[in-house]
Amino acid sequence: MKIVEDWGSTYGDAINHYWRFEDFSEDDGKNIFFLGLSTSTSEFKEKYKNYENKMFFNTEHPCAFYDTDRKIIARSANLDGYYSKIFTQDPYSAAWLNELQGRDTFTLLYPTPINKKYIVEKKQQKEYDVLYWGGIHSQVHVDILDAMKDFKYNFLSLGPAHWGIQHMPTANLMTHQNAPREEMWHLIRKTKINVMANLLFLNPAHVSRIKKIKGWEKNEAFSHLDLGILPQIKSRPFESAVNRCLMLVKRNPWNIIEYWFEPDKEFVYYDNEEDLPEIINGILSNWEHYENIIDNAFEKAINNYTIDHFMEIVKGECI
Repeated sequence: MKIVEDWGSTYGDAINHYWRFEDFSEDDGKNIFFLGLSTSTSEFKEKYKNYENKMFFNTEHPCAFYDTDRKIIARSANLDGYYSKIFTQDPYSAAWLNELQGRDTFTLLYPTPINKKYIVEKKQQKEYDVLYWGGIHSQVHVDILDAMKDFKYNFLSLGPAHWGIQHMPTANLMTHQNAPREEMWHLIRKTKINVMANLLFLNPAHVSRIKKIKGWEKNEAFSHLDLGILPQIKSRPFESAVNRCLMLVKRNPWNIIEYWFEPDKEFVYYDNEEDLPEIINGILSNWEHYENIIDNAFEKAINNYTIDHFMEIVKGECI
């Protein structure tokens, strides 16, 4: 299987740049696996059109469906039928597109395979209570930071230039801006709790664009579109698990994290940001109980969600 990898559409130190899928590339002349949005352009498609079995790792669902460029939406939905198989982290869009197209092209696969090279087996001494890692795109994120600020916390982000809203008081809480990935992993290993929402927050223009797609209402990911939210699973759960940091996850209408991790065994839910200070206090006061949950998540990740395991699944689709 030949592997074509191009992460030019991501920011410079995104986890994609640490995967090194090209190490698995062995051209058999029949099977090809594309990784990175850049590889879905007409230039790449024309270059590799003679491969019989073309596979693609789509990490853009469901975000692609509110893009201003209709060509990107069409590429993400495989409207030209170029790909034989598309792996996606979005179970709802996969089921929706398969039904609409009458095919079995889209299949669920975990979004963040772990490169074993970067796994640290030895437990680290915890120095921090809690962290939030990401942008400020909603009041939920503002409230998370407000709940954390009286603890020994860290706030990791690319910075306000990447946020959907400007909130300078929140920006003043930022402790690390655009930290290198390995530095960030080191910090996560020294932190007890990572708070995350696993939601994508939309503005009215995003909602309007999605509603222009025929049959949009049949996609379960769009079931709460009028509230301006979509389910989104990114790298945070997987990077938290492999770096032994407790996942404290906001419960939501989808709870997409449960496709990969089990609640109360490998992560913990919270419901309201106003309860977060009390919940964080409770976890810190009973830390011995939660260490087992961290260990369970670590074992799940290193035994099921590595690059090697990922590639075994992809190779299973080869002809």
